[in-house]
Amino acid sequence: MERDGKLYFNGKVTCIRPTDIVHSAILTRGDRIVAVGKLQALQALATFPYEQIDLKGKRVLPGLIDTHAHFLDTGFSYTKLNLGAVKTIQELLTILSKEAEKYVPGEWITAVNFDENRLANPRFPTLAELDRAIPDHPVYINHRSYHSSVVNSLAIESSQLIFKAEEDAYGGAYLSKANNTNFKAWIAKQTKESDLEQAIAVASREAVKRGLTTIHCIEGGEYWGDAYAEFIHRADQDLLDLILYYNTDQIGKVIALDLPRMGGDLFIDGSVSGRSAAFMDEYDDQSDCFGELYMADGEVESLIEQAHQHHIQISFHVIGDRAIEQILLAYERVLNRYPKYDHRHRIEHFGFPSDAQIRKAKNLGLSIATQPAFVYLKGENYRTRLGEERLREAYPLRKLVDMGLRVGGGSDSLVTPMDPLLGIHAAVNAPYPTQRLTRVEAVELYTIRAAELAFKESEKGSLEAGKFADFVVLEQDLLEVPELEIKEVEVAMTIYHGHCVYQRKEEE
Repeated sequence: MERDGKLYFNGKVTCIRPTDIVHSAILTRGDRIVAVGKLQALQALATFPYEQIDLKGKRVLPGLIDTHAHFLDTGFSYTKLNLGAVKTIQELLTILSKEAEKYVPGEWITAVNFDENRLANPRFPTLAELDRAIPDHPVYINHRSYHSSVVNSLAIESSQLIFKAEEDAYGGAYLSKANNTNFKAWIAKQTKESDLEQAIAVASREAVKRGLTTIHCIEGGEYWGDAYAEFIHRADQDLLDLILYYNTDQIGKVIALDLPRMGGDLFIDGSVSGRSAAFMDEYDDQSDCFGELYMADGEVESLIEQAHQHHIQISFHVIGDRAIEQILLAYERVLNRYPKYDHRHRIEHFGFPSDAQIRKAKNLGLSIATQPAFVYLKGENYRTRLGEERLREAYPLRKLVDMGLRVGGGSDSLVTPMDPLLGIHAAVNAPYPTQRLTRVEAVELYTIRAAELAFKESEKGSLEAGKFADFVVLEQDLLEVPELEIKEVEVAMTIYHGHCVYQRKEEE
């Protein structure tokens, strides 16, 4: 007789809602949870054939959710040349030159995850350096922040786009703003379907290794191209759920695909590392620099109104306090004209809000998709750019939770790794009290709170009867290991819709 149920027993099954309930067993049938409780009670409840699986005392949490990731670019970080470990310009040029030896002259060299701030001498390579090192191939390098990119002269000529590369203070060549978006869109159009298939496959495998069962995918628009969003929309996934946030300002495209959400990285401002995040006070390391607002007030308000009137959840990339002020005022004007209960419009990042701005976001019913690993991994850059005082108030998770905002955690991969356990570690071990959460609160960021950000809390985010059987079994106990070891916790098994999609091997 075929067994369509599974009874997992001898575990520490943490339901999350309510947070203090821990059971020893969980019973599933098909893609749903039947019940959680004691082994004997679930055995008595099961009226169908089932397989028994011994959890061997391990901690079980709901399937983890990343509320902001660039999933295809994350896949490309495995299938394309990844420059994340480069430490010097010479090392960069040597790696690119060796990579070029694998290709016929004229073929493109595409690389990802470069960040000049990681270099011993933080600067971009010059156009002359790139042209000398790789003279026979067009080169395109995507910056880790997505707000800039690096190309050589042959790449500019091959694209037939009319512009000149900009230069930093050291003569380093790069593209930003419109030049960057235009080139990224052009590159996206050249991407083959087979490349996208390879990227989504490897990204999915890596996601489930980290206990992820749901990703909010920020794809499309001028930075990634519509082909990326449309590919995610039609992708047939059997390892995890991909929830598309179509990152376009063209609402007609969203309506045509019958999507309930849009945006994710509709840019109100830029990045701290590029000094383009918009602040009311100037940058500490560059006088008279306040960053930049990428949209006019009327443009932002019009986008919100269009989405709101079509019952589409919309979200914007917002970092600095001046950008936060702009988006809050725009949301306020639209919501005053067209009040709606539980719209859950989003702000991504929400990096440097004042207490008054946090209260206003709460009163407007906005949801925040933030990234705890930003301060943990990029804190020194924030200190250099903005000073100690603003670093102390950056990404103030403690305040957001205490003031009752709806907030979920994500990675913004590739900006930080697509690793929710690292995100939980970062939230617990944040450098300042305003940023620090308890372990359970940090887990909630990547489970039930994350589910709420996409209106999915009735289906996932906690281990309850009737919800999807999505959960992760941990090799070490995240709730009991020393706080500084949380990021070392390994995933033993990932269950998605009742099926084991990842099981750790001894050699891993």
